[in-house]
Amino acid sequence: NIRIVLKPLKIVIILIMISITGFAGPKMLGDTIPDGFCISQDEYELFIMINEYRGNFHQPAIPLSKSLCFVARQHAEDLVTNHPDQYPCTYSSWSNKGTWTPCCYDIKNPDYDCTQLKPQELTSYPGRGYELVYWENSDIRPQQPYEMWTAYNSSRSILIASGKWEDHDWNAMGVAIYEGYGIVWFGDKVDEQGEAQICSDKIEVTADTIVEKPVEELVEESVEEVVVDGLALSQEDPESEQSEVLIHYLIAASFNSLEAANSSLVKYKTEGFIHAKVIITDEKYRICLDEFSSIDEARRIKANLRENYPDAWILSQ
Repeated sequence: NIRIVLKPLKIVIILIMISITGFAGPKMLGDTIPDGFCISQDEYELFIMINEYRGNFHQPAIPLSKSLCFVARQHAEDLVTNHPDQYPCTYSSWSNKGTWTPCCYDIKNPDYDCTQLKPQELTSYPGRGYELVYWENSDIRPQQPYEMWTAYNSSRSILIASGKWEDHDWNAMGVAIYEGYGIVWFGDKVDEQGEAQICSDKIEVTADTIVEKPVEELVEESVEEVVVDGLALSQEDPESEQSEVLIHYLIAASFNSLEAANSSLVKYKTEGFIHAKVIITDEKYRICLDEFSSIDEARRIKANLRENYPDAWILSQ
């Protein structure tokens, strides 16, 4: 018998809500923020890190919005609990399990209003919100979404209001870190609900508050993942403990370079494979359309794709 051993893959996804459309009018729910709502120390550190990064570009600090923090937390919990990001919906989607208007954010036919007007639905915040979403299949620290968002032009331009965002004057920021998700929301309008509080001691914080521990002294964590403009790269962790769990990857193509693989990944993403990613095996960069815990399910999907993707094959690890 041959036993195939799997080294767990660490997967990272970054999602950017960057488009603006006309006003459609949300279902107004008013201020539903519960008494005692507060943010964690990790969330507060992420807020400070973003403002310090903005300072490097001579951008003013953004106030920590109670309303947008609440929206960020609600979205993170919805993603974890209800999984509205089922094909063809992406991570900017909202389920039908909460006190909000559900919507499927399909990259081919995105519903911008449903996402951007969530602050007006869930709180008394008067403006639109613009969101960055980071996901990893493990617990995260503030450093991880921060490093990804500051590494690439598409997300960095939102943080510092540059490029297509230079006409935006961010006056409110909300953050959430919850079970592998890192989320930040930005808004042009001032939040009349004021600043958020830290859960531990409920001390009110402001955008000018300086975190005691400098960013450069935060614990450095190895990052084996690369994300390029919303495309996720997964890589084996050589230090991970071995597991006997077998995962079956549906492979569409293999390349000798990351550049070629990422270029091809765009094609598969636009064809509807929202879970497609690049994995590294045997010194090859492979396009994985999806992964399965059941070999029978992997074979069934492969058979369904045979006509359009005859070269697809299954990699079991």
